[in-house]
Amino acid sequence: NVQGVLIATNLVIAVYVGANADTDRYMVLLIVGILAGLLSSVFISRLPNPAGATGVGQNRLLSDIGESLRRSEYRRFIILACVVAMITGMTGPFLVVYAKQAYKIADNIVVFFLVIGNLGAIAMSVVARKLIDRLGAKPLYAIFLGVLAASLTLIIISPGLGTPLVYVYFGLLFFVFNFGLVGGTNAGQSYFFAVTNGAKLMNLGILYNVLGGISAAVGSIIAGALLGVFEGQYDRVAAPFQFLYGLGLFLVLVCYIVLLGLRNNGRFSIRSALGLFLSRKDLRAVALLHKLDTTQTVSEEVEVIDTIANLDSTVPVDDLLEKLKSPRFYIRSRALRALESCSRDERITNAMFNEVKNHTFTTAHVAARILGRKGASEGRSIL
Repeated sequence: NVQGVLIATNLVIAVYVGANADTDRYMVLLIVGILAGLLSSVFISRLPNPAGATGVGQNRLLSDIGESLRRSEYRRFIILACVVAMITGMTGPFLVVYAKQAYKIADNIVVFFLVIGNLGAIAMSVVARKLIDRLGAKPLYAIFLGVLAASLTLIIISPGLGTPLVYVYFGLLFFVFNFGLVGGTNAGQSYFFAVTNGAKLMNLGILYNVLGGISAAVGSIIAGALLGVFEGQYDRVAAPFQFLYGLGLFLVLVCYIVLLGLRNNGRFSIRSALGLFLSRKDLRAVALLHKLDTTQTVSEEVEVIDTIANLDSTVPVDDLLEKLKSPRFYIRSRALRALESCSRDERITNAMFNEVKNHTFTTAHVAARILGRKGASEGRSIL
């Protein structure tokens, strides 16, 4: 919904600004933005306080912050979040300036590129919604930062392009840049909620957002100062931007170093998650698992399980093992069939032993067949 509003707003701005807008038009946009911010503040002030919010909780703000920052893991995460926010402030606002100064693109065309960037953020939300529960926040953090690094590399290269190709270049750049930047920010928020105690969520949320805002502001100030210092000192207009975004790429690499030290709160490591992200078969499996979570009837559930059985992917193993606990015999039998199509896995073998022991008159014979086909010789005594 937010990205949809941004797209509509950017389209209106593109029509209003035109190809070569004067200062007065930008002043009008600034006034409208300020009034919208004030109106939003009025709406926020009228919202009810969260359930359970008391004066005691507010007095514990400094105590909760101090207690959390004494944990090395939480300090590392806060440092990571601050660096990502600094990258956001350093790179995001100046992408439009880069397009206008380095490639002389008209104002209204640049706004259309912002719309494409919003589409990149929407695509990110679709991907994240399907992957976050399966992969966890840390691997997604790494993947989105990798996408961001790829977009920064494009800016560092800054190829000389003619009129038709330059639009393709910037369309791709804005899409990939927003996909990675917004995705990294959202993954950071997901990790924050995963590692924060519910009782401290509000107080630590204040810390998280205040430090993030300060870091973004510092990043913008540094970027503006650097561009001002280097302006006019190089023959190529793009050179200052190449230096700025090179610095941004260096900070992304710093983020990776910090990220490796964080606790993984999902099933997959960064390496295995990257392999999944690059595998069409595994991505299809994740999409089907997301669909499986939203099925409404037994027939829909069985249909999805049968489709998973034809993928030959190890990603759905844990979810299929959960289906063995279903009270419905039909669901358990279809889950067994899907597990039979998976390659041999210790988790599957142990589950089949359990089926043989505890479901003698229902699914034990199917589990025994699976053990035999997978050559689980350790199960001879049980069989």
